[in-house]
Formats: sequence, C-alpha cells, structure tokens
Amino acid sequence: MKRVKLHALSPESAQRRINAAKSNKPFMTALLNRDHRGHSEAVWQWTRLHEAVHPETFHGENRAISPGRRAWHPDVPSTAEPGRSQGRFQITDSGIDDWLADRARKAAESRDEEEQEPPVVNMSADRIRILQDNMPARFEIEENGNADPNYGVWRSSHPAGANAVRRHATTIEQEAIRQGVDPDWVKAIMYVENAHGFYGVPFQALGVADTLFPMNIDPELWSVLSDPPADLNDPEANIRNAVTLIRRITERVEEPTLAKVASIWNFAGAELVRDYGARIQDVHENRRWEEPVVRRGQMRRTGPN
Repeated sequence: MKRVKLHALSPESAQRRINAAKSNKPFMTALLNRDHRGHSEAVWQWTRLHEAVHPETFHGENRAISPGRRAWHPDVPSTAEPGRSQGRFQITDSGIDDWLADRARKAAESRDEEEQEPPVVNMSADRIRILQDNMPARFEIEENGNADPNYGVWRSSHPAGANAVRRHATTIEQEAIRQGVDPDWVKAIMYVENAHGFYGVPFQALGVADTLFPMNIDPELWSVLSDPPADLNDPEANIRNAVTLIRRITERVEEPTLAKVASIWNFAGAELVRDYGARIQDVHENRRWEEPVVRRGQMRRTGPN
C-alpha cells in the first residue's frame, strides 16, 4: 500500500482504503505480525487511514504517528490521551498488543471453523442428541439392495394412511415448503406411520400413547425441536416438529435419499437402509396416498364406467 497524505484523503476515501486493506493478505500479515519486516510501515499506513476516518479522535496539528510508534484503531482498548507537550496522540503498548493478539486469535479460530469437517456420528443416542441440539455432524448410511419395499404391507391399513394424508395435506404443504422439505416426503412418511400404526390411535385418545399422531413421533424426544417445546398432541405442532426432524436428518446424510432419511427416522442408529425405509420409498414413488379408499361392501372399479 502506497503512503498517503492525510490532507489528500476524505473520510469516505480512507474508509474505502481500509476495506481494501482488510482483504489484502500481505498487508494484514505485516500489520498483525510484529516480526514482519513491513510491520512498522503497515502500522503507519493503518494509523493514517483511521486518522482520516476519525479525525475527531486525534488531537493536535501534528496527528501523524511515525513508523515505530503504536498504531490506533477504534476497537483497541487503551488509556490513550493526547500528549500535552507535543500535541501527539499517544497509545499504550498493552492496548495495541492485546488487540493484535485478539485479531490473530479470531482469524485462526475462523480458519479452523471453516476447515473443520463435521464429525461422523453413528450411535443412536449421539445422533438423537445431535438432532435435538441441531449440532453439525455427518450420519453415515448406505443403500441396501436387500431392503424389502413390501415390509408390513399385509398388516397395514390403506384407508388409515390415505385419510391421514388427505386430512393434513394443507398443513404438510405449508410447513414443508417453509422449511425447504419435499412435501411428498412428509406425506409418504405420514402414510406409512398411519397405515402401519393405526392400532395406536385409541391409546393417544386415552392419553397413554408413547408416540403421537399424525406423524407418530415420540414427544419425549422430539417436542424439544420447538422453542419452547411443543405440545405434540396438537396436529399442526406435531407436523411442524416432524418436518424439522426430517430436515435435520436430511442435512446430515451424504447424498440423501428418502429411503436413507426414513431409515434414520425409524431408527436413529441406522447405518444401512432398512425395510421401513424401502417401504416409504416405494410409497413415495407410487404415491400410495392418492389411491382410492374403498369402503366396506364396495369394490374398486377397474374398468370403464
């Protein structure tokens, strides 16, 4: 950075130079490293620019701080006072040293945060804690060609699954879009949870259920996904927290598919796609919740009217 004359700089021009200097790595290295051969020159330039931006802070006609003196910065804690005899702005060594050390520490911490990979977490209890606290992590889970997409079909109730999705479709659409989740992923999970777990609905009405519909989630684990914790007996809160859970799982799975996400939804410690995940993937691909619901005594029409 070329030396500049104070009278030639407006506050706006000086501020632009300061902003440019902050992104100038060689200059900032010299400024922050006292052992750098260009440290004194960088300090001098840095000080002059701040004199131009904050002239009211400096006193006396001779405002310049010569090379070798300490520089000034608005954030530097110090006991600086104007010199009475020379009309110069003095500043303590400890103030600038502390500030330079703090800047270097923060820069190192910022680099560490950018470069640090999130930890791989595969234990069920650890994943639950990560999801509850929304902490960075990677969940490893692999595809599984042996997972059964017909898992539990024989004991499922299509009307229970389809009706649940239709009843809550508007809430699903609104909440999923708000959180950036595919609404059809939520519908597929809700369909399976209700089609396979329909027998648990009466227990919720009696207040003795461990998991709560319409998404069939555990309130002890997942009510805390809202702040304050949500009452998951409320269908809208239930769906909202379920969408949050789906989103947080998806964010932590590499190359996420619905089968992977649903497997971890079903069992937090899953490291291989489960039958449950394959079932939900099949429901999603075939949009089972849109199939007609046939009442007792009726037959589904398969031919022309």
